[in-house]
Amino acid sequence: MSEKKPVNIWSITGMNLLAWPGLGTFLAGRKLSGFIQSAISLAGAALTICLLFVLFKFASIGIESTKPIDSKLFIEQHKQLIIYGIVGIGMLTFTWFWAAISTYFIAKKLGSKIK
Repeated sequence: MSEKKPVNIWSITGMNLLAWPGLGTFLAGRKLSGFIQSAISLAGAALTICLLFVLFKFASIGIESTKPIDSKLFIEQHKQLIIYGIVGIGMLTFTWFWAAISTYFIAKKLGSKIK
């Protein structure tokens, strides 16, 4: 039978807070919580791309055009994508905080096992 490898708190922290929120939690053994965090962060990243698309489009119109841009009209035309992007940023922020809290409790649990 194989033994479980010990969890390295620094790798869990790096994965959770710098790479993909939820992945470190999942690999630390909290499968359901890690899966939910990962799924929400992936959906949030996809929605955030909508906002980036709108911002790049706004910038490209500004570069190509010699006349001023009607920003109110532009926002009205792309309102749905802007809302999706803001929701995506909120989802990413939520999962990063959740991953940070999970990392703290994982570290606390590992710290009590080390002593």
